[in-house]
Amino acid sequence: MQITEDESAWPQKVSMSDVKSMRVDLPGEMPEPMDPFAALEYLNKKDSYDITEADQQMMATGIGQLVGQFLLDRDGVFRWTSNEVVNGGLFGAPTLRS
Repeated sequence: MQITEDESAWPQKVSMSDVKSMRVDLPGEMPEPMDPFAALEYLNKKDSYDITEADQQMMATGIGQLVGQFLLDRDGVFRWTSNEVVNGGLFGAPTLRS
């Protein structure tokens, strides 16, 4: 998903104002629902996570993968992948590779 200044074309592109209007609600983790940026800052501080140079470089691109999972066999071959950014869209189904 790409975060843009003012263009939304869900789910591939989302404007900064649309992102800031979203609310992340993690009861027990955060005191109240927050926009994604405030939630990230709050949770990083709570977990004592310091943003690294690599993190800053990735964030500067405006493009990022949200969540990804990968299953490799004993030879190091990807056999299954699942991520939230599949073919430019969110929440795609897992894929099986042979």
